[in-house]
Amino acid sequence: MVANFERMVRIADATGTPLDAPIAMMATGLRGELDLDRFGSATNTPRAGALQRAVGRVLAPFAGVALRRMGRRMAGRGDREPEANG
Repeated sequence: MVANFERMVRIADATGTPLDAPIAMMATGLRGELDLDRFGSATNTPRAGALQRAVGRVLAPFAGVALRRMGRRMAGRGDREPEANG
């Protein structure tokens, strides 16, 4: 499962799959903190404008809350693999 995730990430990165606009706005600060623009694949991510950076700063505190809720919801579903249709 981990290998498949790694493969999918590499495919998405190689093809230049862009982030959704709301995610890109919220990730602007984190991208700067981690200096992700130093990687060659960063050319696949459009630069955020001043308005997007401002909105991202406003939304960033809510991102943690939303991710925790999603994590709890996913944990409530369990870690079962979907059953194969035979």
